[in-house]
Amino acid sequence: MVASTTAEASAALHKALENHEYGIIIITQDIADLIRSEVDRFMFTETFPLIVEIPNRSSGGVSRDLKALVNEAIGVSL
Repeated sequence: MVASTTAEASAALHKALENHEYGIIIITQDIADLIRSEVDRFMFTETFPLIVEIPNRSSGGVSRDLKALVNEAIGVSL
């Protein structure tokens, strides 16, 4: 799901958390910053699913491969 506002980001996070089949939720840092209190509250009180923050794909004007960003963030090659 793509979100660009605080309300959209919050709704997307809650929708993802409702699906108990998700083991990892990946969120970009700028979107996580929009809903920082919600992300932090969940990250520090729950153990599952894992929430992973990744940089934007086009951070600093350079486009990066999404798979490489995820691999780097979780330390596992997908």
